[in-house]
This record gives sequence, structure tokens and C-alpha cells, in this order.
Amino acid sequence: MRTARYLASSTLKAKLNRNGFFVIPQIFQRWRDSSSGKGFHSVNQLASIIDRLELGHWPPVFCFMCDTVWDLVSTRLWDEMRLLLGDDCVLEQSVFAWSLKPPAAIGINTNQIGHSFGHSFGLPHRDFSALEALGDDVKTPQLLTVWIPVNDATLENGCMHVVPKEFDDNFDRPEDHDHMRSATAVRGTSVCKLRFPINGARALPAQSGSLLVWNGNTIHWGAGCSQYASSPPRKSIAMTFFRRSSDIARQQLDRNEVGAPITQEDARDMSSNRRLRLIARSLLLYNQWHTLKSSAVPSVLYDVTTV
Repeated sequence: MRTARYLASSTLKAKLNRNGFFVIPQIFQRWRDSSSGKGFHSVNQLASIIDRLELGHWPPVFCFMCDTVWDLVSTRLWDEMRLLLGDDCVLEQSVFAWSLKPPAAIGINTNQIGHSFGHSFGLPHRDFSALEALGDDVKTPQLLTVWIPVNDATLENGCMHVVPKEFDDNFDRPEDHDHMRSATAVRGTSVCKLRFPINGARALPAQSGSLLVWNGNTIHWGAGCSQYASSPPRKSIAMTFFRRSSDIARQQLDRNEVGAPITQEDARDMSSNRRLRLIARSLLLYNQWHTLKSSAVPSVLYDVTTV
């Protein structure tokens, strides 16, 4: 079984090198409760957690306060990422979650890219430069983004889109002026200036519990949810894993505890206070995607989160 898993990881690494992304269908449908060793968690629980948070008017990212999420991250997900990045893989200090709504349901202006907490990150973008994501060896990823739908992500309810490496001329050219400017929104309009061939983009519909992984420098974005979708709006969680030996991880290790990468042991035993700091940091880090007035956040959080 171990040999088979390593062979499978070689195939996935080859897909990353060729395309810049891969999808494994429904790998996280169920996983054993690591705290008791008895019983199982299911991906449906994650969707229910986000539903309950929304009923209480909490942003979806607060699902990362819950043990069920960290049990998945620190066990099944970590096992998969270790096969891809090696035994020294660590979790980057930002996480996020989404629960989309059709435009009519929340009264948003569809000319805008970012609207409210949990809305899709709709502007094509790279999370990291090629230098950060790949280092000097462009065939060995140093950093990978993980995205998990907790209900089915369809073409109508807001699935992910990516630009495969073969269509991205600037994929491994961090020195190019447009490398980190794959798309630019024109303020106050529905116009978006693209710097990649839109005909090369691929939609990635995925069933709940699937694992989507892409290089940190892969262009991607989330689609909006149609009011005519036959399935519930998409819900998902995401995070980023590093090699601890990578340059970007070493830079973060030089910072204070809040900015340092998270080890598997940290993820297993993370206190409520540290979970809350991680969520606060993430809300600040992704502020360009949602409405978050600076007055809504105590100034001390800006100091302790080093964002």
C-alpha cells in the first residue's frame, strides 16, 4: 500500500510539473477521529459547521476554530502533502473558507470583484510569485495551495478555474512586470484586463471532499454562484503548505510565533487562542477581497499578526 501511494504521488508530481495543478476526487469523504481513535468525521460535517456559523452571522473562516477541521488538516491532509513536499512540510499562517451566495441573495453590485466575507475571490490571480512557489528548481514545488470543496462545486454554483501551465507564458518568469498582474479590475466597471489567454482557462468542477492542489504561482480564481444553480452554493476551505527548507518558510520562521509556519504537531495541538489569531490574521491578509473597515479591527491585531 505504501509503495502504491508513493507511485501515485509520483504521478501527481508529474501533473503538477506539466499542468501546475491536479484534482483527486472525493479523497476526504470520511476520516477517523484522531483524538479518540473511534468513529469518523465526514465532509458533510464541515458543510454543516459553515451553515451554523452563517446563521450566527460569523464569517465562514471561523470554521477553523473547530476540532473537526484541524483533525482533517493534521491527519489525512497532512499525509497527502508530505508525499508531495517531503517530511519537512509545514502549513503557512493563513487559512480561508467560502460560502457563496447568488448576487440577488445579498444585493451585491456584480461589477465589483470583492464584496463580503465568504464571497468568491473572482479576479484571476497568483497567490505567490514563481520564485516563492518554485525556488531555483522549477520542477520541484516549494509551496502548494490546497483547496477542498465541502459540498459539490459545479459549473453553476461556483467552481474553481485555473490556467494550465502550457497557456501561461509568465508561469515561471517572476522578473516580468506582468507576472503578478495576471488580471486587473477597472474600478467601478465590469471590465477586467487579462494578461493571459482566456481560451486556455479550465473550469474544475469537483465533488465534495475532493482535493485540488496547485502551484502557488498558478493563475486561478473562483466563479460566482448563479441564482439558477440546481445545487446549493459552493462551500470550501483552503490553505497553503511549504517545504520548511524553502526560502519563504525560512523567512517566516525568523518572525514571531504568529507569523511562523505551523508544524503537524502544532496543528494537532493548536489552542483556541492560536486558532483565533490565525483567523484574525487571515481576515486581514485577504482584506482586498472583502469589505473590512480598519475601524472594525482593533489596532493591536495589526501589530501581533505582522500583516
